[in-house]
Amino acid sequence: MSVVTELLLTAPEGDVALWRSRHDSFQIPHTCVRRAETAKQAASRLVSQLDMPGGRDLLGRLVAVDSQTVSGQAATVHTYTAQPLTPAQTQALGGAVEATTVWMRPEAAAVRLRPSVGRRLRHALRSRAAGLVAQLEEGWPQIGSAVGLPPSQRAQLESTHSLSEHDFTAHRPKVWVHTAILITDAQGSVLLVEPSYTGRLLMPGGGVDADTGETPPEAAAREWREELGIHAAVGALLAVDWVSHPDIPRICYVYDGGILGPDALDQIRLPHPELVRWHLVSPDELGRCRIPGRVVSRLHTCLALRESGRGAVALVNGCPA
Repeated sequence: MSVVTELLLTAPEGDVALWRSRHDSFQIPHTCVRRAETAKQAASRLVSQLDMPGGRDLLGRLVAVDSQTVSGQAATVHTYTAQPLTPAQTQALGGAVEATTVWMRPEAAAVRLRPSVGRRLRHALRSRAAGLVAQLEEGWPQIGSAVGLPPSQRAQLESTHSLSEHDFTAHRPKVWVHTAILITDAQGSVLLVEPSYTGRLLMPGGGVDADTGETPPEAAAREWREELGIHAAVGALLAVDWVSHPDIPRICYVYDGGILGPDALDQIRLPHPELVRWHLVSPDELGRCRIPGRVVSRLHTCLALRESGRGAVALVNGCPA
């Protein structure tokens, strides 16, 4: 059995790099794993062979493992990702290899590759986006793979009770759980934070560390301390928001953080470098700021809920279900 390492190289705009041979066939950049060499070491060697500026820090993590046959021979393919290339790296790519490097949109690339490799590319990209590792055979996800089975296949297996209890649990869809905190000043303006990794404004909050046993209220209190540097009690639950996402859906618990006076606002200390600044935005201005539409809807709904004193409601993408 041969072991191959391939490298998922993407440009900032999302195009992927393929090698085109003299016979006009396309492949993902790859190399065979040598004796006494790990798959990751082979990936690092491949990065070095590509001879790009700053390439030493380019290699990322494993995103897929695929068992397949090539010309009747069994092979295992390890797919590693890399940081999006800079324009200089994109221009330099391919100078040290015989094949021609071409850039394509992901779907176009998947069509030009062999069917099993095209499937692997799609699932590797999905796995990279979701922070997972895909377990594949001939490019198809297997039971228990983090990227899941095709919905039709999963439904068929469930309806015929063809899965053990453990396999049933393994292939069910996964979700992330987040918290968000609604905080205003005395004039009713909403406190929003600006992360360094995006140009958008967001509500204070973050992920629930469910693997440590943390609950949503505990996560909200922790995020409040970590993001704003203030120790304060988290108020009532205002809403539970289901956020659709092509990779992993999110469930967001929105809590009432109350009203902060001038003294409390002066005590805000943002962590560096995660957050760069905080803003107070009036409700009338929310729709004209750099805020995702679903968050704008969520804010307006939660402000109205706080005013009315109603209990928590269920939202879907920021809107009442």
